[in-house]
Amino acid sequence: MPKRTNEQLRHLAYTRLVDAAMHAAAALAARSPRFDLGARGFRVERDVRYANHDACHLDIYAPKNAERAPVVVYIHGGGFKLGSKRSHAAIAEPLVTAGHVVVLIDYRLAPAHPFPAALDDCAEAYLWVVANIARYGGDPSRLAIAGESAGGNLTLALTLATAHRFLRPSLRRVYDLGAPPKAMLPLCGYLQVSDPERFDQIGRGPHPVVRDRMKSVSRGYLEGADPEHGLDLASPLLVLESSLELDRPLPPAFISCGEKDPILDDSLRLARSLAARGSPYTLRLEPGALHGYQAVVITGAAARHWAHAVDFLRAHL
Repeated sequence: MPKRTNEQLRHLAYTRLVDAAMHAAAALAARSPRFDLGARGFRVERDVRYANHDACHLDIYAPKNAERAPVVVYIHGGGFKLGSKRSHAAIAEPLVTAGHVVVLIDYRLAPAHPFPAALDDCAEAYLWVVANIARYGGDPSRLAIAGESAGGNLTLALTLATAHRFLRPSLRRVYDLGAPPKAMLPLCGYLQVSDPERFDQIGRGPHPVVRDRMKSVSRGYLEGADPEHGLDLASPLLVLESSLELDRPLPPAFISCGEKDPILDDSLRLARSLAARGSPYTLRLEPGALHGYQAVVITGAAARHWAHAVDFLRAHL
């Protein structure tokens, strides 16, 4: 086996640390009565297969006796390399207690599965939800897509696939389904993976450790990517900033980001690009918050975020 470089060793250590922290937080939340949704009377269905890959399972959380309830499909973050529906399970709690059916999905992870594997899986999950969620009390005509960080990227890319007929077969099926979401929530999204060095040019470049991490995320997602139908949706922000005329309007967007997030500029650019297209959006910046604060649901900052997000969903679903 070739000897690993210092950068690879640093990244491996960081990856293991973040993965351990994610799952420790998930285990801690699971022990809290607040997050034991089954014991609280909610319907919980775990590990439902939605496609023919080992990673392609989803969890469903629904209010008891739900009937035609609004639906939120949530795509976890983790730099396209980490995380799972289990590590992000606590996110279901503020949404399901507000009356939504919540679907948390797993997808294939990089670098073993670079772009477009994750997006293909998200497309398959979306097709499954539209076809099947009524059996769990959800209304597929009242659906939102949400996700943070890498999940924010996939949220925007999947929403674009419902609004424009891209060449990739899985995305064409999503478009041809004719069931676009009523809302999207790209949260602190890493929306342009193609140029991680760009943040160094805007006057507040990230710490070297964070900068290395961003470069590693981009490499892991793009190296070995399938170029057959193009790489546009790997960086969906660039699609929005281009002159491409979408076939359908985008749904209203709820964008949130911490003011101290090193990739804040992607969320600000997203707001500007939606404004330029005349597409409705809400932008909420949390003072003092870091990247991915929305996923740490036990904090005050996350509680404020989800209260605003639920208000947004009620207005649009």
